Amino acid sequence: MGETVAAIVEAHRSGAASPEATVARTYARIRAHDDPAIFIALRAEADALAEAKALAAERTADRTLADRPLFGVPVAVKDNIDVAGLPTTAACPAYAYTPKADATCVARLKRAGAIVIGKTNLDQFATGLVGVRTPYGIARNLFDPALIPGGSSSGSAIAVAAGLVPLALGTDTAGSGRVPAGLARRRSPRRRVRQRSGRLSPPVRGRRQLPHAFGRALSLRREQPSRRQHHRPSRLQRGAGDPRRPRRCRRLDAGADRRAARGGVGRH
Repeated sequence: MGETVAAIVEAHRSGAASPEATVARTYARIRAHDDPAIFIALRAEADALAEAKALAAERTADRTLADRPLFGVPVAVKDNIDVAGLPTTAACPAYAYTPKADATCVARLKRAGAIVIGKTNLDQFATGLVGVRTPYGIARNLFDPALIPGGSSSGSAIAVAAGLVPLALGTDTAGSGRVPAGLARRRSPRRRVRQRSGRLSPPVRGRRQLPHAFGRALSLRREQPSRRQHHRPSRLQRGAGDPRRPRRCRRLDAGADRRAARGGVGRH
């Protein structure tokens, strides 16, 4: 069983543990778990340890840095989200490139004190809910190796559920985060995160991939959605049918809603 984000941060702030020791335990757990299909790219341990040591040194010089919400927390990132210096493949070797800048969600994690340790496996281009459509191996289901891990964020879900990292980023359009989280028995709430810099994998049928978080600090209690959450208003109901809009725009909006009703456009 892995540690929670809250427990790790508290240990670092109190001095009961150091970021360097936490990162070292993370790599030891990855080696012990022995599933090379979870990560597509794993950062060199020496580099991650050096970053953790520098983070602790900064905290000694300025103790307010320890107030950062993810101070010294190891995180993993799905391999269709950019991390500067680590290749982004989207599980397609021919697509691979090495970004020079972090995606916004990764940059925010780092500013919060997190330490990225690697890029996780996924269904190629995040187009799948099974976790097996990848040339980088299939991550083992934690409960039955004969079962699929779920996708497309298979590596991120397994990394958290196996206790390798307490926090990981995935993406979700039509269940890519929720499906592997369910099969790994993790709660994975969907959150919209603005993606200003860095690229995500190509959109699936015009729908945007949304950064998505898996974490051991997240509540496992399932909340009942409100009546408002059950009802997702159409474009017309949101005001797109305003008579002040040009007639052509109103026709396009109405056509989009008719296509959605026939299943031609996914609304998620």
